[in-house]
Amino acid sequence: MDLTTAFVGMGVIVFIGFVGDYIFEKTKIPDVLLLIGAGLLIGPLLTHLLGRPLIYASSLQIFAPFLGALALIIILFDGALDLSYEKMMAYLGPAVLHTIVIFAANVALVALLFHYLAGFPVLVAALLGIVVSGTSSAIVIPLLAGSSATEDTKTVLVLESVITDVLCIVCALTLVSMLEGGVADASSVINDLLMPFAVAGMLGGIAGMVWLYFLKWMQGRQYIFMITLAALFALYGAVEYVKASGAIAVLVFGLVLSNRDEFGRIFRLKTAFVLDRNIQAFHSEVAFVVRTFFFVYTGMIFTFML
Repeated sequence: MDLTTAFVGMGVIVFIGFVGDYIFEKTKIPDVLLLIGAGLLIGPLLTHLLGRPLIYASSLQIFAPFLGALALIIILFDGALDLSYEKMMAYLGPAVLHTIVIFAANVALVALLFHYLAGFPVLVAALLGIVVSGTSSAIVIPLLAGSSATEDTKTVLVLESVITDVLCIVCALTLVSMLEGGVADASSVINDLLMPFAVAGMLGGIAGMVWLYFLKWMQGRQYIFMITLAALFALYGAVEYVKASGAIAVLVFGLVLSNRDEFGRIFRLKTAFVLDRNIQAFHSEVAFVVRTFFFVYTGMIFTFML
């Protein structure tokens, strides 16, 4: 694909994202379906119809880890800016219980079906159940943004999606270790589940409080949003480096910023914190673009088994 075609394609994708968002607003039909469908059309469908690829999926797949992490950071921060600290704390317990019960039931059901109907080994069937039982925050948060769900429902679903992201990773890695001949005891599994939440929550909260002081000092200056975006990237990378959940750290970071007055009262801080409105406005625009390209990209790298 030449440079001119690439720029035309990027412009078309942004327009598709706008149309999808408008349709979602009017009909509540998820724009995610339209965006992934557009990616399928650009990628595997046109490749099959034309007999040659416009874009090689193999060359795109190397960007998947980066684009997935980027979309997760942007979407989680966007969702956190709309979360209420009081409601999150009120629903945290029920959300954790609900998530664990539903996750365990889904894993058990999928594992039983694939073990007894398809003949998969138990551990392999359980691994498949874990992989498909998570509700990805990258999907849930954009869907909730334009929905008519109550704030309470949105809070529970956002928490559930973030918790299942961690559950899927930790449980999948545990089963992979067992399949390779390792032994996993209950205490180590529980520790692996709790530590990512505890460490990420602490680091995200500390970073959020520090950033509130920084934003106060930066009040009235330029480039506040871009510096905040840089802080998000650095926070996510640092937390992932210490084997904790960067997603949770980003969520807590955004939660502290959006509920700055509440956190100021909790820690008895006399400083009056501010959050530049441009941060939320610019981030909404960036989230729209990143989300649009991410879901179109997801469709483009899909492969049909023909």
